[in-house]
Amino acid sequence: MTGGPGWQAAVAACQALLGAGFAETTRLSSAPAVAVYRVRLLDRPHPVVVKLYAGRARRKALLEQRAFTALATGCGAFTVPRLHAAGPVPGFDVTALVLDDAGPSSLHDLLQSGARARGAALHQLGWLLAAFHQQPHPPPQTPRVDVAGQVAVLQRRLPAPVRGAARAVLARAADHASARPLVWCHGDLHPGNVLLPAHHDRPHLIDFEQTVVAAAEYDLAQTIVTVDAFDPGEQDLLAGGYGPGLSPDLVAALVAFHTVRGWWWAALREGRDASLWENRLRVVLRP
Repeated sequence: MTGGPGWQAAVAACQALLGAGFAETTRLSSAPAVAVYRVRLLDRPHPVVVKLYAGRARRKALLEQRAFTALATGCGAFTVPRLHAAGPVPGFDVTALVLDDAGPSSLHDLLQSGARARGAALHQLGWLLAAFHQQPHPPPQTPRVDVAGQVAVLQRRLPAPVRGAARAVLARAADHASARPLVWCHGDLHPGNVLLPAHHDRPHLIDFEQTVVAAAEYDLAQTIVTVDAFDPGEQDLLAGGYGPGLSPDLVAALVAFHTVRGWWWAALREGRDASLWENRLRVVLRP
């Protein structure tokens, strides 16, 4: 399903799950198995956002549905868009989530326009990660990360030169993660997943399809890699926003783990963004 499910499935989702007709659809994003649309409805004053998952991505849809439900009662530092409906779409091999439209403004947009400095954005991301990790009850069936198991699988896949260069740091990640407390992790917190509605005093977090239960450092390291915060000063800004309690050594080891795994997946397996991942790999594996 290259390009993600089409607008016809978004319209069918609104009709089947909300009983509402549509006036206009706009595609916001699309990937091979997931697509997101803004839909203006005939009988409602405000548009909704419809997130569609192809059949093989149904597990991600269920993870997101459970996360939105668990977070709907209030999260302190942040909130989430209201989930109106979720379920399979008749006539399509697709599962849909229908959400409030939190508007087009995101932390990424502020960075791109120069309205928010990168340092301030990194500090806010750290603060939001800490707030997410304080949520007391991850939904049932949220996957639990076994870092040692993930490291073992990764090492078997790596080409010999990279395996040798990464062996020590990956071993540290596996050894140290097992001793850390487990929290509910967002799994993909970056500026594009922080929405800033004009009518609301708290940021909205979105995209919970990568949520896991893991050490807090696992989540922070994933954000560091995603936003290219390899500079120690930038990592200090993220950690400063997060607050006390992190293990810097484990963060560093897990940054290397996420980078090596990302390089294997994107550059080697998918042939995507090879130069970007090669540069990241050099940074984390340099002596």
